[in-house]
Amino acid sequence: MKKVIIGFVVVAVLLLLLLFLWRNGANNTTESLDMNAASMSLDAEMQDMIVLEDKELESIYGLDLSLMEDYIIKSNASRNGYIYALIKVDSKNKDEVKKQMNNLFDVLKTQSNLYSPEAVKILDQKVETTVGDYLVYISYKDTTKAYGLVKENIK
Repeated sequence: MKKVIIGFVVVAVLLLLLLFLWRNGANNTTESLDMNAASMSLDAEMQDMIVLEDKELESIYGLDLSLMEDYIIKSNASRNGYIYALIKVDSKNKDEVKKQMNNLFDVLKTQSNLYSPEAVKILDQKVETTVGDYLVYISYKDTTKAYGLVKENIK
């Protein structure tokens, strides 16, 4: 009888271990971001957002757009510090793109410092995070709310 109970305990432990390993493997799937839906949600919240043109991103802000698989980078038309960037990037380019995006924010702060200290404060509280293969940058008066809008579009 003792051997049967020990056998059941061993089987139960093994089953629990397999269940644990299976669940952790299922949770390691790559997260995907619906960039267009997230962009539409952010545009509705932030209002008056305009696309930063490729020429501007490359020449003024020093971004190498060839490192990005896909991207949406928008700023508020009044240059009030509201900006967001949703960037799909290969893992081998991630660090370089992060470095370039930090440079973009430094340039924006330098520009804003000349005419809007309030915009600099907003730029200083930016959210910078990674979602799977995506880099997400948000500078807004309520970054928690804006990032919540992005999270709603993560699959």
